[in-house]
Amino acid sequence: MLLSLANVLFPLISFPYVAGILEPDGVGKVQFAFAYAQYFSIIAAVGIPFYGIKEIARLRNEPKELNKVFSELFLISLYAAIVATIIYLATIFSIPDFSKSLDLYLLSGLVIILGVFNLDWLFSGLEEFKLIAIRSIIIKSIALFGLFLVVKEAQDIIYYTAILVFSFTGNYLLNLFFVRRKVRLSIKGLNLRKHRVPLFFILLTTFATTVYSTLDSVILGFMTNEYQVGLYAAGVKLSKVAIPIVTGLSAVLLPKIAGAIQKNNLGEELNILKKSFAFIAFISIPISLGLFLFRENFILAFADESFISAKSSMSFLSFLPVFIGLGYFFGFQVLVPNNINRGLFISTLIGLLIFLVINILLTPQYGAKGTAIATLGTEIVVSLCYAFFAPKRILVSLPWKEVVICLAMSLVFFPVHWIIIQLNLSSMLELIIGIISCTVLYFTLQFVIFSNEFVAYGIEYIKKLTNRN
Repeated sequence: MLLSLANVLFPLISFPYVAGILEPDGVGKVQFAFAYAQYFSIIAAVGIPFYGIKEIARLRNEPKELNKVFSELFLISLYAAIVATIIYLATIFSIPDFSKSLDLYLLSGLVIILGVFNLDWLFSGLEEFKLIAIRSIIIKSIALFGLFLVVKEAQDIIYYTAILVFSFTGNYLLNLFFVRRKVRLSIKGLNLRKHRVPLFFILLTTFATTVYSTLDSVILGFMTNEYQVGLYAAGVKLSKVAIPIVTGLSAVLLPKIAGAIQKNNLGEELNILKKSFAFIAFISIPISLGLFLFRENFILAFADESFISAKSSMSFLSFLPVFIGLGYFFGFQVLVPNNINRGLFISTLIGLLIFLVINILLTPQYGAKGTAIATLGTEIVVSLCYAFFAPKRILVSLPWKEVVICLAMSLVFFPVHWIIIQLNLSSMLELIIGIISCTVLYFTLQFVIFSNEFVAYGIEYIKKLTNRN
């Protein structure tokens, strides 16, 4: 939760500042270059960020095998990063449109080769979440300080790109100081081939997922212009800002689920999945509805008037927390630990086709709004496909009534929103009052009517802290 909070606060603080200086065109230019580099970075990871967590968790109590599997996965990642970097450099030097901002693309390309040292899969598999959180908070704080220090005018676009790259790669480089305490790298007695089949399917899945989750800005830029990319960036950043809170639980629970499956403890696996599903519904549904109702207020608060047209795309993007949350649940808490990699690939391939078709049909005419519709539609289809391939014993055991309860309790946001609008307050004041009143009302109703376990746990935790002090 601490890491999720940092991931939420960084864009909430940085984006309004950057948007006011660079405006839609500048934001779109950086977003396009960075998204293009991220595409190669994710492909270079060849699925190891997810596969690695499961493998490390499975062997965490066997030091010799742990060192071996770490070495195998690290070397695979190194080979892939070198190949991806070469291809990336070839494209940016051969495509004329990229030569106009070659410095941005070269700088953004560092996330590809330095991605080799993105060893969060190792630390997550070992459940070293405190290390991951503290390290990330330090890097994000430095990046935020640097942003305010050097980005002062529209011409500072290269500095903004450098800080954006540092906010990612700084974490990777810090890993070098900690990894030696956990494992040892070896090149003897390794068997890289045994990872081919699972990584092949996860790589194909990652490739398909990357196109509709990372290349949305790139495709929009090719089909329209940098102004539309800037508008879309505003809508998607605000809509995805809460995603780390919703999906962060996946990283925490994946090693626990893998461990339960390894011990053939299906009861423990189901218990974890039930709580995770209920938590995702409990958090994502009110967040999405709140983003939808107060979308204009969010844009004015965290960007400015020049981004107001982003509210049309945010009407659709607001619901991403629900479907991305469900997608992560079924994909990476159910399918991956149970080795249903073929179903994972088929689902994302279908999602990719849906994304491309909707983009071709809508984006040339509707710009950022068309891409937003394609993004939301794709996430819905992929989540449904993941659920289709999930084991039936898990599907029938999930607390589906929690979805209905959370939706019903969130509907009270509509009258609250209407009342606040009637007060004719400033946009920022409307947003602050709306967030506080909706949050308090939602939590109160959940606890009083349904005795929600998450609210009860929060109250109990606060009491313990109070008594301790």
